[in-house]
Amino acid sequence: MINVIRALLVSFILGATHLAFAQQCIGVFPSAASSFDSNGSIQFGSGAQLINSGTIIDAMTITSSQQNANTCVSGPCIASGQASEGLSLPDFEASSSNTNITINNDRSQSVNTGDYGNIVLRDRATITFSGSDVTRISRLEAGNDSEIRLTSGNYFIDSLTLRDRTNIVVQNGGNVSLFVNALTTGNDVDFNTSGASSGQLFLGLYSNVTFRDRTEFNGLIFSEGNVEFGNDSSINGAVNASSLNLRDRARITFDESQVNALENTGLCGDDTASVLFYMITHPSTGLTCESSKVTITACADSSCNLFPEEVTVSVPQTNSSNQEISFVGQTTIDVSSTLPLPLVLTATGQVGISAATQATQCSDPNCELTFRNAGFVFVDRFNGLSTSLPDILAESSLNRLGIRAVEDDEGVCVGALTGQQNVTLSYDCVTTGAPYSTNVCRVPFANVPVNNATGESSGVVSLNFDSNGVASLEGTYNDAGRLAISASGDYPDFSIDTGGSSLFDSIPAGLVISENTSSPHIAGVPFTISIHALGDVGNSPLPSYSSSDLQYTYERLAPSSSSITQSLEAELTLDSDSDLRSALSPSFVSVPGSTPFSNGVYSSNSAENNEVGSYRLTVRDSAYLGNVLTSSSVTLGRFIPAYFDVTSNTPIVEPNCSDEFSYIGLASRFDASAQPEYLVTAMNANRQVTNLYADTEWRLSPQVPQLTNGLSLEDNSVFEFDVIADVSSASILLDNIDVFDGIGEVLLEDVEVTYEKVDVPDSSLAPFDTDISIVLAASVLIDEDDVCYRPDYIDENNTGSCSEFRIENVGDAEQRYGRLNLINTFGPETRSLRVNLQAEFFRSGNWLLNVDDTCTAIDFEQTNNELRVADESQGVEADISGQYNSISSTGNLSGGQSGISDLVFAAPSSGERGSVRLFLVPLVNTVTWPDYLNFDWNDDGVIDDNDEPSALVSFGLFRGNDRIFHTREVTSED
Repeated sequence: MINVIRALLVSFILGATHLAFAQQCIGVFPSAASSFDSNGSIQFGSGAQLINSGTIIDAMTITSSQQNANTCVSGPCIASGQASEGLSLPDFEASSSNTNITINNDRSQSVNTGDYGNIVLRDRATITFSGSDVTRISRLEAGNDSEIRLTSGNYFIDSLTLRDRTNIVVQNGGNVSLFVNALTTGNDVDFNTSGASSGQLFLGLYSNVTFRDRTEFNGLIFSEGNVEFGNDSSINGAVNASSLNLRDRARITFDESQVNALENTGLCGDDTASVLFYMITHPSTGLTCESSKVTITACADSSCNLFPEEVTVSVPQTNSSNQEISFVGQTTIDVSSTLPLPLVLTATGQVGISAATQATQCSDPNCELTFRNAGFVFVDRFNGLSTSLPDILAESSLNRLGIRAVEDDEGVCVGALTGQQNVTLSYDCVTTGAPYSTNVCRVPFANVPVNNATGESSGVVSLNFDSNGVASLEGTYNDAGRLAISASGDYPDFSIDTGGSSLFDSIPAGLVISENTSSPHIAGVPFTISIHALGDVGNSPLPSYSSSDLQYTYERLAPSSSSITQSLEAELTLDSDSDLRSALSPSFVSVPGSTPFSNGVYSSNSAENNEVGSYRLTVRDSAYLGNVLTSSSVTLGRFIPAYFDVTSNTPIVEPNCSDEFSYIGLASRFDASAQPEYLVTAMNANRQVTNLYADTEWRLSPQVPQLTNGLSLEDNSVFEFDVIADVSSASILLDNIDVFDGIGEVLLEDVEVTYEKVDVPDSSLAPFDTDISIVLAASVLIDEDDVCYRPDYIDENNTGSCSEFRIENVGDAEQRYGRLNLINTFGPETRSLRVNLQAEFFRSGNWLLNVDDTCTAIDFEQTNNELRVADESQGVEADISGQYNSISSTGNLSGGQSGISDLVFAAPSSGERGSVRLFLVPLVNTVTWPDYLNFDWNDDGVIDDNDEPSALVSFGLFRGNDRIFHTREVTSED
C-alpha cells in the first residue's frame, strides 16, 4: 500500500534559467562588477568594495588584499566560477577628417557633431558639442581643469587623453555612447557626475585602461581589455571587463536602473528575458476534505520581483492529475488529495521565457504538502479561512490568526471541536528563508511564555471554538521575526495536531531613527545615531529585530544649489565601515559596512558628517520578511566648520609721493594690485576642507566698523615709529564665496597707512624702508556661528583659541621725514623778487633738498589766508607790506622746488626800500601740508599751528656809508 501511495506522488518540477542570455544587458552587467573572460579575475585593494550587489559575482577568480574583508558589503565577494555574458562592441569607426581645433586657456567653443582630426583643449578650456550626427575624432586631448560637454549620440575617439580634473558632461540628461580605442586619464577626472542633470553614459573600451586616483564615473563601462581604478575612485553604475582591479578604497555602486536604460540603445541585442526561479508558498498540511491554497510566484530576480510577462507552467491539481496554467507574476491555485498522503509540489515550466534553471524555492524546504483526514489547521480568519497566514503587526492583536479543528466526514469538512477547549500551542523563532530573523525567542507568543528560547516553547491555552471548529488566538506577540507555530490536543475520543508547523511573520510597524546633533553642530565631530523598530504600540524597541537590507537617503537641504557635483557632496560616516553620500534628490541606497543590532537597536556614537549644511536622513529596511519598513526622517545639523585656516598675500605699501618715496605723517595706500587679501578656508574637526561652506552657508561677513579696533599696524623698522591704520575710507570685498570649494577671499580696499610724525627727529634718523606688520584681530575673523581662525587647532578636544592673523614684512615704500622751507631773498628795490619754496628731508642731522618731490601741491593763495605778508622794516625803512595782497603759487613742486612764477613780489612802487616776511600759514582748513611737512620752527618742542615756515624778502641792498666830503667856509670872524 505504501508503494502504491508513493506511486501516486506527483512531480512538480520548476526549471530555471538565469535572466542573462546572449547579450541581454542585465546578463552583461548582473552586478556592480563582472568579467566576461573565461580567465577573468577581480582584485580588491584595501577598503575596496562593491555596493548594492550580492556576494556572488560573475568572475572566474576574486582576490583581496585583506582577508575576510566585506568586499561585497554584507560579506566577502565570492567568484561564481562562471564568466558573465559579454558584449560585441561595434567596429571602431575612424575619422578621416583633417579638421583640427585648438581652444586656448580659459576659452570656450561650441562645435557641431561630425568628423574631426585633432582637438586640443588647453587648461580650463571648454568644448561643447551640439547636433545629432555620429562624431569621429582622431585625437582629443583635454588639459587640466577642462570640460567636454557631449550631446546625445555616438562618439568614436581613437586617442583620448584627459588630464587632471577634466570633466566630461552629458548634457541635458542625454544618452551618450562613447567608444575609445586608447584612453589615458589623470587624477580627479569626472565622467557624467553633474548631479540631477546627468544623462546616460556608456563607455566602450577596446584596450586596457587605467583610471587614475579619485576618478568619479556615473554610467556603465564595458572593456575588451583590463580595467584598473585608482585609489578612492567612485563608480555609480556597473563595470564589465576582461579583468578588473580596484585599488585602495575604490568603490562601485550597482545601479540597475542604468542597466535597464541601456536596453533601449540596442547594444545588448535581444531584450527578451526569462524567469529566474519560481517560489511556491503553501501550508505544511492539508485536509482530505477540502483543497489547499498554493501560491506560485514567477521571480524575475534574486529578490523575487515579479516577472512582468505571461508564463505557462504545469502544476498538480489533485494527487492524480496536473493542470497547465498561465499567469503573470503570481497566481493561487487549489491543490487537493482524497488520500492522507504527502504531495510533493513539483511542476514543469514550459519552454521559452517560462523555463527557469534555478531551483524552485518553497515555504517548506521539502516542498511537501501533507494531507490528513483530521487535524488542527492555522487559518487567516479575515480572509476566508485561508491557510496562507498573513503578516501580523508586532504588538497588535493576534485575533486574525485562527486555529481550525476539522475532520473528514465522507468528503465534507466538519468541526472537530466546539466550545472552550484546551490546546497545546507551540512556537519557535526561526531563520527559515531569512537569516536576519532571530532563532532566539525573547517574548511570549499568544500568552504562552518562553520556556525554550533557542527551541520550541509550548504551553496550554484555552480557546473557544465556534460551531465550525474555528477559534481565534488571543494576546499579542511583542517582537519581530518569523515564527513556526504548531498545535496539538488530546481529547476523550481522539487526539489531533497540525502535523507540522505553519510559518507566520511578525512585522514591525516601522523604524525609528534618532540622533543627538546640536544646532549648530561642528562638522567632523562625532555624534550618535540609533535605529530601532517599533511595534503597533510603539513604546519600546522590538528586541529581536535585526535588519535585512538597511537603505538610506541622505538629502541635502542646505545649501540647496543644484550645481554641487557628486564629488563635493557631504559624506555621513555611520561607523568606521560605512559611508553615505548626500544628494539634493537622493534615492535609497545601501551603504558598505555592517549595521549590527543589539537587543533590537543599532547605535553608533561615532557618526560623523564631514560637511557643513543641513541634511535629512531617512532609513528603510527594503526587504524585511517581504515587507518594506520605513522610518520618519530626522534632520541633522545645521553643521558648521570647526575653524578657519587663513593665508594671505603679501601687500605692498605704495609711495605716497610720486613713485619714489613716502613722507612720514602722510597717509599711504596699498598698491591696487596688492591690497591685503585673506584666503579663508573652512575646515572640519578632522582638519579637512568643508567645500560646501559657500553660498547660503557662508556666514563670515566682516564689516568695516570692525576694522576700527580690529586692524592695527606695527612698525618693524629700527626707528620704531607709531603706524596708524585709517579705515574711514576702507571697504571690505568678499569674493569667491559662491564657489563650492570652502575658500573665500576677504579683500581690504583703501586702507590708509600713516607713519605718525614725531615733533623732533632723532639726530640719527635717516630715510628707511617701510617694514610693518598688519594685525587683523580675532574678532574680525569670526562668523555668525563663532567659527574663527585657529592656527593651533588639532582636533575637537584641542581646539586652541581664536587668534589674530598677522601679515609680516609688509613694505616697499621709503619713508622720509620732511618739511617745507621758504628761502630768504633780497635784491634792489627796482626789481621783483621771488621766494623759493622747497621740500627738504632729514638725514642724520642734516636737511637736504628733496629733489624727488614732484607731488607736493603748492596751490597757495594769500587771498585764502594760506599765505600772509608782514612788515619787517622795523621802522628803519618804509613799510611796503601793504603793497602785497595777492601773493600765490600754483601746481606742484618740481625737483623739490617751486617754479619761477610762484611767490613773486613786484618791486615796490616809487622805488622805496623795505623788507617784508612771507609766512606759510598752517592754520587754515584748505591745506594738508602741516600734517607731514611742517617743522618745529619756533623750537618749543612741538609742531603746532604756531609753527609757520617763513622767508625774509628785502628790497634795496645795504651799501655801507656814502663816501662824501663835507666842506665849510670859515670866515675870520669865526
